[in-house]
Amino acid sequence: MQPHQQRVVDEASELSDKLVKLIAFIEESNIYQSFESTQQTLLRAQTGAMRAYLEVLNLRIDSF
Repeated sequence: MQPHQQRVVDEASELSDKLVKLIAFIEESNIYQSFESTQQTLLRAQTGAMRAYLEVLNLRIDSF
C-alpha cells in the first residue's frame, strides 16, 4: 500500500471512531438533551456529513 493510501485508511478509521462517539453522545448523553434544538439539529447534521465523508473514504479504499 502506498503512503497516501495508508493515510486514507487511517483517516477513515479515525473518522469512524469519531462518528461512533458522536452518535453515542447524541443517543445517550443528558448533555445533548440539554442543548437548544438548533444545536441538536446541527449535531445531527454533522453526523450526516461525517457518514457521507466516511462513505467516500471507504469507496476510495475499495478502489485501491
